[in-house]
Amino acid sequence: MPQKKRGKPSVPYRLINSASKGKVVVAGRDIKQGNVIFEEDPILYTSDISDEDILSQFQKLDLKDQKKVLSLATIPDDDPSKKVLSLFKRRNINNSKCRGGQALYFVLSRVKHSCGPNIILSPVSGKGFGKIEIRACRDIKKGEELRADYLPGINLFEPRGDRTRVFGGKFVCDCPVCTLPDPAESESNEAARARIKEHYRNTSIYMTLGDFLQAFEHCKAMYREIEGLRDEVFQKRVSVSLECWQLAVLAKLQRPDEEIEVDFFRENARQLCCVLGKSMLNKWEKTEENVEKQTYAEFETVKLRSSGPWAVQIIQNLSTRDDD
Repeated sequence: MPQKKRGKPSVPYRLINSASKGKVVVAGRDIKQGNVIFEEDPILYTSDISDEDILSQFQKLDLKDQKKVLSLATIPDDDPSKKVLSLFKRRNINNSKCRGGQALYFVLSRVKHSCGPNIILSPVSGKGFGKIEIRACRDIKKGEELRADYLPGINLFEPRGDRTRVFGGKFVCDCPVCTLPDPAESESNEAARARIKEHYRNTSIYMTLGDFLQAFEHCKAMYREIEGLRDEVFQKRVSVSLECWQLAVLAKLQRPDEEIEVDFFRENARQLCCVLGKSMLNKWEKTEENVEKQTYAEFETVKLRSSGPWAVQIIQNLSTRDDD
């Protein structure tokens, strides 16, 4: 029997024209949470964000790549230099995603911000400088716009009017979270984010004081609030689960007679990290290594939250006591 012809495989994303946004990136098919959508190399990269260096790097590109850079512009400007500098200011992917520099990408630089992102960006090691992996952090429907979170740190949980102020200018966020049509749902979402921010603050306070059990309790409460937002901020849920595990280990070290969910958060963090791929799984493995070697002061939560040497000194004293 003749074999049935197979249709062309569906592409994972498409660029489409939007009357208000220019070209935007949408899913070309249904995409499951955790799937890699694409990887991309930068077309313009610089470790020095001075105007002179940006323009110098642009001039080094061949004509084809220069046209790709200029195609990112949505506002007409007859001066190519002004256009390039404006693009780099508005559409660059920051250094935490590019391993030490800032860059423009033909596709990724068209991906807009969202306070409830559906993709996560991760640097790809060993595959070219500045290469980034774009992975679904929740299920995405065909035709849905791909959006990432570009806010630093805890800004995602600031009040709506404040959280995108970091972008400057006249930026107005039009993501699904900031444009929820139901006022009650919008108010509930904002209230949950405010509680998350408060638990984040208290986690840091108790961490600095060296009270690891209270730090763990607030971190756990923060995790539950994030969990309540379902997959809206899944990437934060993963990082906070890792932090819960690390704080649970420290709390158990400090309060050995307390019932603390060390094993639960260890396995919970492992399962969540597996969803987001190698870069997050590496963080889980690093925590496991620190636990085995008892190098607790190397925990990411200690480096992130400890103001001054107090918490580190307590950890070192606990570790010494444990050895004895």
